[in-house]
Amino acid sequence: MAQPQAEVFARLLTEAVYRIRHRESKTIQAVQDELGYALQKKGGASIEYWRKGNIPTHSADVAALAREIIRRTDLGAEWLEDFLRRADYPHPETLRHELFPPSALPSQSRIVSTPTPALPAATHHLPAQTTPFIGREDELAAIARRLDDPDCRLVTLVGPGGIGKTRLALQVAGEKQVGYPHGVHFVSLASLNSADLLVSTIANAIHFTFFSGKTPTEQLLSYLREKDMLLIMDNFEHLIEGIDLLVEILENAPNTKLLVTSRERLNLRGEWVFEVKGMPFPGKSQNGRGTARSLEDLSHYSAIRLFVQSARRARADFALVEEDVPHVTRICQLVEGIPLGIELAAAWVRLLPCAEIAREIEQNYDFLAVSWRDIPERHRSLQAVFEYSWNLLSAGERQATSKLSVFHGGFRRDAAAYVAGASLFALSTLVDKSFLHWTPGATAGEANNRYEMHELLRLFAEEKLNEGPGRSLNGHFISQEKEAAQNRHCDYFAGFLQQQSAGLKSDRQRETLDAINEELENVRIAWRWAVQQNNLQAIRHSMETLFTFYDVRSWAREGEETFSAAAAGVRALYEAENGLAIPGPAASNDELAALLGQLRARQGRFYHRLGDYVGAREILADCLETFQKLALPEEIIFTLNQLGQIAYRMGEYPEADRLCQESLTLCRELDDRWGMVSALETMGHVAEESGKYTEARQFCQEGLEISRQIGDRRGTATFLNGLGYVLWRLGDYDEAWRLCQESLAIYREIGDRRGIALALKNVGNVAYNIERYSEASESYLEGLALCREIGYQWGIGAFLNNLGNMAWELGDHNEARQLCLESLEIWRRTGNLWGMAGTLDTLGNVVEEMGNANEARAYFCEALEIAWDIQAAPMALEVLAGMTKLLAREGQQAEALEILTFVLHHPAVDTDAIDKAEPLLADLLSHFDPAEAIAIQERGKAQQLEQLVARMLQV
Repeated sequence: MAQPQAEVFARLLTEAVYRIRHRESKTIQAVQDELGYALQKKGGASIEYWRKGNIPTHSADVAALAREIIRRTDLGAEWLEDFLRRADYPHPETLRHELFPPSALPSQSRIVSTPTPALPAATHHLPAQTTPFIGREDELAAIARRLDDPDCRLVTLVGPGGIGKTRLALQVAGEKQVGYPHGVHFVSLASLNSADLLVSTIANAIHFTFFSGKTPTEQLLSYLREKDMLLIMDNFEHLIEGIDLLVEILENAPNTKLLVTSRERLNLRGEWVFEVKGMPFPGKSQNGRGTARSLEDLSHYSAIRLFVQSARRARADFALVEEDVPHVTRICQLVEGIPLGIELAAAWVRLLPCAEIAREIEQNYDFLAVSWRDIPERHRSLQAVFEYSWNLLSAGERQATSKLSVFHGGFRRDAAAYVAGASLFALSTLVDKSFLHWTPGATAGEANNRYEMHELLRLFAEEKLNEGPGRSLNGHFISQEKEAAQNRHCDYFAGFLQQQSAGLKSDRQRETLDAINEELENVRIAWRWAVQQNNLQAIRHSMETLFTFYDVRSWAREGEETFSAAAAGVRALYEAENGLAIPGPAASNDELAALLGQLRARQGRFYHRLGDYVGAREILADCLETFQKLALPEEIIFTLNQLGQIAYRMGEYPEADRLCQESLTLCRELDDRWGMVSALETMGHVAEESGKYTEARQFCQEGLEISRQIGDRRGTATFLNGLGYVLWRLGDYDEAWRLCQESLAIYREIGDRRGIALALKNVGNVAYNIERYSEASESYLEGLALCREIGYQWGIGAFLNNLGNMAWELGDHNEARQLCLESLEIWRRTGNLWGMAGTLDTLGNVVEEMGNANEARAYFCEALEIAWDIQAAPMALEVLAGMTKLLAREGQQAEALEILTFVLHHPAVDTDAIDKAEPLLADLLSHFDPAEAIAIQERGKAQQLEQLVARMLQV
C-alpha cells in the first residue's frame, strides 16, 4: 500500500494532469504521453505509474516534470512546493526560485478543479489570540517534530487544567498551516456535554454539511478520507466515551492528523503523548522563598514574562522593580508555572502589592499540591488560586459569577443581565480580575461584545452556585439558586430563538444562522432543560427556529434526536391522566396534542432528510390527521408539503402533485406565502421530471414572484435556478444562461454553498449546449470541488455524470466510463433513483460506442425500468433514443426509426435529446424510400409510451 506521502504526491500529479487535459482539450492518455516524452520516457507509462501512488526514484525526473507542469498550467508556487516536498526533492527552494522568482507577481492559490479527489486551497480556522504567545520554544519544536513524523498520526497534549495546553496547540497549529493543504481546524469540546455531539461538532468546525442517506459518522469519515488536514480536538478528557470516533478517523483518513488536548491520556496504541508542564520559573532557595535575582536574570523565564504582561493588562503603569523580584518569583513557584494561575494572580496587582498576593496564595498552597480523592481532580492543581481569587470578590461579584456559570460557550451583555443580573460594570470588573475573557463583536457596539469564562473557572463557579438548599432532580442534587438561574437561562434563549425566527425568513438568513450558531451550546442546554422541566412555553418559542436551523444546516441526525426526545417528553404528559401526572405547566389536552404533533412533524422532516421515507411518511400522516382534527391550517400546510416532497423523492409524481395542490389551495386562502414557496418548488420539480415544461415554468415564475415579495433571497435564487433549468430543457439557452448566472450570484452573496453548486451545474449545462466547453468544464469542476468540500453526495454524483457526458460527447470514452461508474456508485449508495437512471443511460451510450452491445443493453434496460417506475417521462424518452442505436447497429432499422420517431414527437422530449437524436434520424431515413419511411414514422407516432417501454424491456 502506498504511504500517505506518496498518495498525496499522486493526487497532486493527478490534479496537474487533469488541469492540462481541460485547458488543452486533450485526453488523459494524450497528456500523460506528452509529459512522458518531455521527461524522455517512452510515452505515459511512468506518469500513470506515479499517479497510482508511487514516487519517482530520480530527482531529475521530479524537476523535469515540475517544470513542464508549471509551464502548461496556472498552478502556483504553493502547489510546486508541496509537489516537490512530497517527492522528497532536495532543496525545493532552488527550483521554486527558478520557476517563481521573487520579482514575479505572487502566485495564485491552488484551486481544486479536477473530477478526482484533489487538494483545494488550504483553509485554516483558528481562533484569534488577543495576547502574544510567550516562551515554550522547546515544547513548540518538540511537538512540531512529532507532527512532521509520518508515523505519528495522533499527538495528545496532556496536563492539568490551566496548564496552557490549548494555547500551546494553537501556537503549534498556527506555525504548521502550510503543511496541511486542506486546512488546520480547531474543534472546541470544552462546553460539550455528550460524546453523541462529537460528529456534528467536528462537522461544524470543518464546515461540512450533512446530507441524507448515510449516518453522520459515515459521511464525516467519507469526507475526511481524502483530506490532508490537522484537527485540533480541544479539551477531550470529559468525552472519553467518544474515543472510538478518533480511532475511526485514524483508520479511515490516512492523511488527517489529530492534535488532542486532554487532562488524561487517551490510552490508544497510536497515541504519542506529550506532557505539558508549567512554564519555566526561577528555582527556590533553601528556606522555600524565591531566590532574589536581578531583573535581567528574570527576563529569561517565560513564567515571569507572562506575569508582567498580564499585570500590565490589569494596570497599565505596572513595572517590575527590584523589590518585587522575590515576590513575583514566589508567585510563579506557588502556582508551579501554570499559565492560568499566573494570569489570575497578576490580575490583582491593581488592588494589592506583589508581596501580599504571594502571601495570600501561600496561605492556601496546600490545596495546590493535595492528592486527596475526595477533592475533584480538575481542582487539584489550581484550587488555591481559584479560592483566593473567589474570596477577593465582593458578595455581588460572587453571586454574578456563580450565576454566569450556567452559560456554555460564552454570552453577551444582555444575556448576562437577564440571567445573572450582571451589570456592565460587574462584567468589566470580572474581566479585569480574569474571571471573564472579553472578545469584541463582529459589529461595533458594546452590546455585541462577547464574554467567556474559562471552563475550569466555570466548573468552579458552578459548584459554588450549587451550594445551599435545594432538591433532588433526576437523581442529582440541585440548589434552589442553580435551578432558578437555569430557568432564566432557558427562558432567555427560548426568547432569543423566537426573535431569530423572522431573520430566517428574510434576506438576513445568513447573519441569523451565524447568530444562532454562535449561541448553539447555550441553545442546546436551554432546550434540554425545557424538555426536562416540561417547560411547554419555552419549547413552543424555540421549536420553529431550532428546526429551521437544523434543516438549513443539514444537521438532520442531531435534529431528529433533538425533536424525538422532546416529542417523547410531551407524549408522556399527554398520555398521563388529565395531562398533569408529570410536574409541569398546566395545558389542555388539545394544546398538548398540538405541540406533540408539531414536534413529531418536524421529527418526520428529519426522517425524510435522513432517507427514511417510509418512517417519515408514517409520522407525517399521523400528524396530518391530528392537525386536521384540531383545525391547525399552518401545520396542515407544513405537513402536506413534507408529504409531497417525500412522494416526489419516491417517484410518486401524481401523489406529490395532489398533496402540493391541496397545500397550495390552503396557502392561498390564508395568504401563507412561505407555504406557497415550498409547494411550488416541489410542483415545479414534478412537472420538470414529468416533461410538463410549460407547467414547470409557470410554477417557477410564480414562486420567484412570491419569493421576491417576501424578501426570501434563498427562495429567489432557487426559483431563478429552477426557471433556468426549464428554459435549458426547452432550448432557450440565452435566457437560461442569464437566469442561472443571476441565481449563482445570489447564492454566492448569501453563502449557500449547496445552492452555489446547484447553480454551477445548470450554468455548466447551458455552456455545454452552446459549445462553450471550457466554461462548462470550469463550472462542473468548480461545482464538483465544492460538493466534495461540503460532502454533498447528490452534487458529487451529478457533476461526475455531467463530466462523463461531456467526455463521451468529446470522444474520450474511457474517461467517460470511469467518471460515470464513480457517479453510479454514489447514486446506488444514496438510493437516488433519478440519478441512477441518468447515469445508467450515459453508460449505455458510452459502451455502445465502444462496441459492447450486451453491456450497453443491460445499462439501457436498467435505466429504462427505473425511469418508468418513477414516471420520469423525459428520462425514459432519452433512454429509448439511446436504445435505437443498438437496434440500428443490429440491422433493425425499421424498428429503430419507429421508436425514434415516437421519441421525437412526444411532448415531454427536451431540446437536448432532440439535438442528439437528429443525426441518427437522418441516417435511418436514408435506408428507406420516402413512402416506406412515412409509413414507419406514422406507426411510431401512434405508439403509447407504456406499451413501448414494456416492449423494449422484453427484448
